Amino acid sequence: TKTTEPSDAAVFRSGQGATGTAYRDNKPVVAVEGAVSSGEFGLTAAQQKAFARDVVVAAVPVRLINSPQVVGVLTVISDQNLDETFATRSEVVKDDGIRLLEDLADKIGDGLSMEPLPS
Repeated sequence: TKTTEPSDAAVFRSGQGATGTAYRDNKPVVAVEGAVSSGEFGLTAAQQKAFARDVVVAAVPVRLINSPQVVGVLTVISDQNLDETFATRSEVVKDDGIRLLEDLADKIGDGLSMEPLPS
């Protein structure tokens, strides 16, 4: 079941959490270790508790073709950062991991921009 209830810990307002910050700022955001579940990104107490076990989150904006407008955010989150795909434990962002997410977000934006097929 998909929820958009503001009280749900998995729902982020613009500027809230890595996801909401990527949406608001229209750029990738990575949080590592304590920043994932602290108040650093404006998380509520319920969100901080819900994401306390996670150690890395990377979020990139999804835009329509030829448009700067953000229509969503592609976010990955994990309780492990063993391969340091998106950032090192010392919080150095890994460009290759972010580029991969941005490429995926671009493909999603491309698909959202397409005309519906005739029925």
